[in-house]
Amino acid sequence: MAFDITPGNYYIGMWYFDIPVKTEQFPELGPFGKGGNFNSMVWREKDDGGGAPVDWILDYRFRYYRDERIHDHEDEMSWMRGQFTSMTAEEAEEAVSNWVKQCAASVFEIYDFFPIHGDSDAFLKRATGAPPRWMHTPKKSPTIGEVHRIF
Repeated sequence: MAFDITPGNYYIGMWYFDIPVKTEQFPELGPFGKGGNFNSMVWREKDDGGGAPVDWILDYRFRYYRDERIHDHEDEMSWMRGQFTSMTAEEAEEAVSNWVKQCAASVFEIYDFFPIHGDSDAFLKRATGAPPRWMHTPKKSPTIGEVHRIF
C-alpha cells in the first residue's frame, strides 16, 4: 500500500511525526527499536465542490526502521485505513489533528501537518514546490494528471 495521489480526489493534507529510538527511557516503544515514524493522509473521492459533509478516508501507516536507507530499505510498514462520515473538511481536519496530536504526545513528539486543501494537482504543486523535511519527492518532476505514490 502507499499514499496514492489520484486525479479528481480531494486532499485535506498529511500528518507526520517521528518515533524515537527505543532506549532505557522509552522501553515501551516495542517494535520501534531503531526508531520509526507515523504518516497519515485524509482524502475523499472526487471533489464535488459543495463543501457539504461527506465521507472521508484516513490512510495511515507506521514505519519501523530496520536500516539507515531512505530508499530500497528493509523497513517494515504497517498500513491501515479508516473511514468517517458526515464531516466537513474543517471538522475532519480538526478530528484527525487531535488524534494525531495524542499519538505523537505518547512518544513525546510534536506532529507536522502538511496542508493541501485541494485536488491532486494542488498536492503535487505543493509537494514539489515546498515539500516538508520528511517527504522524499522524486528526482524528476511529476506529471500533472497522473496517479503518484508516496510511501
